[in-house]
Amino acid sequence: MEAAKFLDDHYFSNKHWAEVGGIPTAELNALELEFLFRTGFDLTVTREEYDQYTSAMFTHAPAVKADGMGSKTPSYTDVSQA
Repeated sequence: MEAAKFLDDHYFSNKHWAEVGGIPTAELNALELEFLFRTGFDLTVTREEYDQYTSAMFTHAPAVKADGMGSKTPSYTDVSQA
């Protein structure tokens, strides 16, 4: 949600995200403020940070063999059908 607000000119309202998430809008607003204060309102990510998180993600989500497609990282569909 914050990434969309930070990067996009048009994004869904907090009311929409709250409905999708099944929580009251006031609670989502409070969570958003908490997140922003904890990050010091700095939503930028350096290339080094991005690479570190990407590496950690691939370490914890090993690639699986896809029929005729080489290897790929498991998706939600792969996991939910298991």
